[in-house]
Amino acid sequence: MQCGWLKNLAFAIAKLISPDEPDKAASILRRALASQGFIMQALGDDLTLEHAAIWGAARSEPIVSLWRERLFGAANDAVLAREVLAAERFGAARFIRDLVFDLAASADSLDHAYAAAIAGYSSQSNEMTEVIQRFVNNVGVSGDAAKTAQLSHQAAQWVEKWVADMWATPEEFWRYLIIAKTSLDARVPAEPKAKTLWAHYAPVFRRVRKAALNERAKEREKKLLGLEAPDRVFITLPV
Repeated sequence: MQCGWLKNLAFAIAKLISPDEPDKAASILRRALASQGFIMQALGDDLTLEHAAIWGAARSEPIVSLWRERLFGAANDAVLAREVLAAERFGAARFIRDLVFDLAASADSLDHAYAAAIAGYSSQSNEMTEVIQRFVNNVGVSGDAAKTAQLSHQAAQWVEKWVADMWATPEEFWRYLIIAKTSLDARVPAEPKAKTLWAHYAPVFRRVRKAALNERAKEREKKLLGLEAPDRVFITLPV
């Protein structure tokens, strides 16, 4: 218990000093990450204090190096999508957008695959549809990644529309909610639309959203259990 508390403290300190001492902050984060076996403080949507500390650190060369390791070292697409979510949730959205365009400008097909995959899992995918479309007809890993990214982007757009309409009309709330829950992912905010007159429905939406995310997680687990030691799987289900 004490070691777990110390690890959480290390994350907090690293984030705090990252604007002024980026090298030291990155070193503390790496040492804390190397300490395994402790339960991390959960922050909702399968994110933890670890995600908040890493992705909430001030952007600098040492921290960016760590961020890239988190993305490129993801064991599968569920982990990659969670890292993108954490980055955008905790303050590194600009980095995600910059990285996507940098990777897309590369001559390497694997970079193109990462560019498309990250764009597809991003809450900023509307701003990066050109990147996804650029590679969607490619043969090989970049084309496969772009096709999956396109599905994820389209699902996000679809569910965003239903959720927005859901808060506009109380008569249609339940119908829209039932439709939206089939593709809800963690990119959809848990809070009601700003200035809605029907905020009293928010607890219902949060419960349905949580159940939908749990269902998505179970579906991803089943898919991963059916795979034989994949290095990278570009799963088609939205996270």
